[in-house]
Parts: sequence; C-alpha cells; structure tokens
Amino acid sequence: MALSLDALHQPMNDFFLEHFATAASTHVVFRFDRFGSTLSPSDFEDPADPAAGWSAVVARERFSDLVNRIPVDAGDGASVVMTSDSVDSLWFDRLLGPAQPYLAPDAGAEERAEALRVFSLVKSRALRLWEDLSLESSSGLRSRFRVAEASPSRWSDPTAQEVWTSTTFQVGSPTPPDTGTVEPVDPEAEHLQWRLRASSTVLADALAAPDLTALLVAEPAPVSAVAVALRAEPALALRAEPALRATALRRLVETEPDTVAPAGASVDAPLLARAFDTATLRLDLTERLHVRQLVQEQAPSEAVTTSSVRVELEYCLVDVRREWLLDSLVNDDGWCIPGSVAGELTDPARRGSLPLLPVGMVVVRRLHISAAWSAADLALARSATSFGPFDITPDQATGRLDHEGPQVIGWMLQQLPPLPPQPVLAPDRAEPVVESVVEPAEPGTAEPRTHTVRRGDTLWAIAQAAYGDGARWPEIAHANGELDPAALQVGAVLTLP
Repeated sequence: MALSLDALHQPMNDFFLEHFATAASTHVVFRFDRFGSTLSPSDFEDPADPAAGWSAVVARERFSDLVNRIPVDAGDGASVVMTSDSVDSLWFDRLLGPAQPYLAPDAGAEERAEALRVFSLVKSRALRLWEDLSLESSSGLRSRFRVAEASPSRWSDPTAQEVWTSTTFQVGSPTPPDTGTVEPVDPEAEHLQWRLRASSTVLADALAAPDLTALLVAEPAPVSAVAVALRAEPALALRAEPALRATALRRLVETEPDTVAPAGASVDAPLLARAFDTATLRLDLTERLHVRQLVQEQAPSEAVTTSSVRVELEYCLVDVRREWLLDSLVNDDGWCIPGSVAGELTDPARRGSLPLLPVGMVVVRRLHISAAWSAADLALARSATSFGPFDITPDQATGRLDHEGPQVIGWMLQQLPPLPPQPVLAPDRAEPVVESVVEPAEPGTAEPRTHTVRRGDTLWAIAQAAYGDGARWPEIAHANGELDPAALQVGAVLTLP
C-alpha cells in the first residue's frame, strides 16, 4: 500500500508529544508544518557583523518572529499552514485591549463587585506585561517586537551540539521488490506527497517581482516592503515582467557563470530555482518563508507510492514562552468583548482567529530518508523539493533523500479555550454592552468631570474611558459615596475625580 500522511504523522506525533514537557491539563497537539520553514545560519547572525557568527540578540528576535505566525489547520488532520498574521497583534488589538468584565445580571452586588475586582487585577497585570516585555528591534525594519523566549536558548547556534538528539523512524510496512508496476492510489485517502519543483513560469514570475529583482541587480538593501506587497496583492507581486526577469538572469549569469547554460540555450528550471534561492536568501527570515510559501502553493505534487521508508534525523524540541500572553486571562471566564460573540477569536472557521497557539516547535537537521523506492518514486525524486514535511536534496546515485541544514518540520500547538469566554449580551439584556465615552470638562473651569450612566455601562468601562485604566474604577466608586458597582442606574450622573 502507498504511504498515507497519517502513517508518517502518527509515530512522530506519539514520539514528540511524549518528549514535549507539558501539563497534563494542557491540550497540546503535534502538527506538521505543511510548507516547512528551512533555516540558514545567516538568519541568526548580525548582518552588520556576519564574521562574528551566531548572535544571541539576533537569534532572540528571529525566534520571536518565527513563532509569532498564526497557524491555520490545513484540513488533513496532520498539518498546519503558518500564516503572516501575528499572534501578538491579535492578542493586544482584538483581545486584551477591548476586553471588559462580564457582569451576570442575576449576580448579587457582592458577586458583581468581586468580578470587577478580579478582572481589574488580571487585565492590569496583562497590560503591564505587554508594555514591559517589548524590546528594540536590531533589524532596523521596525521599532520594537514582543519577546518570545526559547528553551533551549541556543537551539539555533550551530556550535551547540548538546541540544541535538538522534533518532530513527521506520514508517509503513516493508515493501516487496519493485516489479515495475505502480499500485493504484486511493483517491479518498490523504497520501504522503512529493512536492515537485515549481514550473519555470512560476519561478520566473517570482523573480520578476520588483523587490526580488532588485536584490539581484543592486547592492543588498532593506526589503521589508516585499512582505507587505505580497500580502496585499500576491497575484500582482508575482506577475511576470519580462524586462526585469531578463535583467535578473543576466546578473545571475555574471555572478555564477558555471551554473548557466551555453550562450543561446534556454534557461531551465534548475537555473531559475538557483536564482530564486539566491534572491530570497537575502530576505528577512519571515519574509523569505512567506515568499517561498507563495511559490510552493503553485508547485505540483504527486502521491508517494512506496510503502515503507526509513527516516533518520537529529531533532531539537524548542519550548516557546510568551510571558506577555497571560494564562490567567486566557483561562478566566469573567470577561467579554463588545461586538464579539463568545468563542469568536478562537473559532477555526473564522479567518484571522487563533484556535491553536504555537507553544513549541520541532527542528530537525542531518535528515536522511531511504527506502526501496518504486520506479515511479525514483522518477519523481529527481525534481522533488520536499518529501511530506521535509525539505530534501535527492541523491541520484543512492536514492537517498538528504537535507543537512536545520528546518522546522512541525509544531506543538495548544488548543485554546473559547475566547472571549462570554457573549456580549447577558441573558436578560436586550442591548449589548457599549463602550463608555467621557466628555472632558469645559476649558478654563474648575468643575470636575462627570459621566451620565448609559445602558450597558460598568464602572470598569467608565474608568477605562476616563483614565485609560479600568482598574481605577474604585476611585469613581469612592468619589460617589462608595457606589455599589452593581447598582448603576441609567441616567445617573457620576463625578469623575
């Protein structure tokens, strides 16, 4: 039988989940990175001083970027696609920032006051962590980034041999001698796939994107705009521009003449692939991965027909810690978000949601895959760029598939609870909670500010609007005769100290 994707995923799933340290109550799954994340030692070096080698400062920032991408289920039960949407932006802009306390209408005064107090403490701490755990970027492409810590911290250091462990996976059942016939592939099954080299047209069009062409015809320069362009309009960014493409290829001929066909011969796909690699290696890591993904999505694939393979590799399990993403807020059920239904931000059916949070990644290197290959697979291997989740370099003489450098082949993903945990509408309310707006006092007057209570107001929301800090709601309660937060009356005028 031909290899299914699950035949590879299941043993690796069991192995890495067993070795990944996590609390028994944490719902963590292992998923392959569908398009892979191939890494280069230069990704973790200071561009201003590459001779110094691996840089802890640069590695910290690159890691924070790498794990900041939001995963989307690929629909095969075994893999995810890492998108350009970011975890930190969703956390602050759509969750932490707009979160408000949920006050059940049937709760008593003491219960409602306690709910406000607890939420105030949790959100105030989350906001402090968000501000404190931010560092200046060393790349010059942005001002600051939110820190994610890796353990082991030196996982990306080529000299840190101690973080790597060797293992072997035997996948599938032994295959009989190849008779030259190809066993039919079940069209309903999710089979392990060869991803083949993208066509000359796709590679040439990618090279013709203005930012990539500039990398081949000019001195290296910051190219952060390429990610913006590709995200905004991928089809436009990859559109062919014959003049630019020709310029890029001429530059390649000048710099690497030994890879170019004789004068007058047509430029083939291997040469274009070499040019594409040359250009994208100069991109920032996350931009390079995004551009490669756009190309890989257009590359053809074929099912693996061999029934058994042996996978040898060295692996490093990297734990991801985001101290600014506060678990006590994620696991608290006493809040809601105006304008959002319960569970909206973690609903896998909604675009831009976060149902799975990357909490670990599986990095492998010194990959070697061997098998008694079928004739069909041997033919496909000649133009293959990946085997399942693994980037490969086929050895035509031995039939082995190798890749010496590091690559992220999978992710440990925490399944988040429904967020926000509560609906905007309380059970007996006919109107949603609305954001409070505090009008400033007239200039030149000594009168204190006031606020007229509207339906859906809470002391937290009023304090947030008045002071930018909902945790200061007790000041308003004290200034209004120790006001019971559960006893707000629509139309009442509150003094804001």
